[in-house]
This record gives sequence, C-alpha cells and structure tokens, in this order.
Amino acid sequence: MEWLAGSVLIPIVIWLWTIYRDRKADYDRNEERFYNLESRVTVVETRIESIEHDVTEIQKLNDKLDKLQTDLIRVITILDERTTKGP
Repeated sequence: MEWLAGSVLIPIVIWLWTIYRDRKADYDRNEERFYNLESRVTVVETRIESIEHDVTEIQKLNDKLDKLQTDLIRVITILDERTTKGP
C-alpha cells in the first residue's frame, strides 16, 4: 500500500500542484496585463476627450472667421461702390 502512495498519489498531487501554480501565475500575469491595458485605455480616453474639446473650439473659431470674412467682403464691396460712384 505504501508503494501506491509513493508511486501514484504523490506524483499526482505534485502534478496537480504544478498545474495550480502555473494557472495561478498565468492568472496573475493576465491580471497585470489587463490592469496595464485598462490604464492605457483611460489615458487614451482622456486624450480623445481633450482632442474633441479642441476640435469643437476650432470649429467655433472657424465659424467666427467665416462670419468675419463675409463681413469684410461686404465692407470692401460697400467701399468699392462708394469709390466708383464718386461724390
């Protein structure tokens, strides 16, 4: 009976322990990778929000510049009309 414990059960217990240890190491490594990826995603999301805000501001400035351009065209047109008509 001792030979059964020594030759069969102990190797099986050792084999199961190594499987558990390897799976736990894989799990811990995957958790660390997941944490790192989550951190990187959070940083990228923050950057995207900042870029979206900047794009919105640029669009507003572009609209204002378009309005200024149309106003300047009107002023130039009025000045040209006044100079061509004369007094």
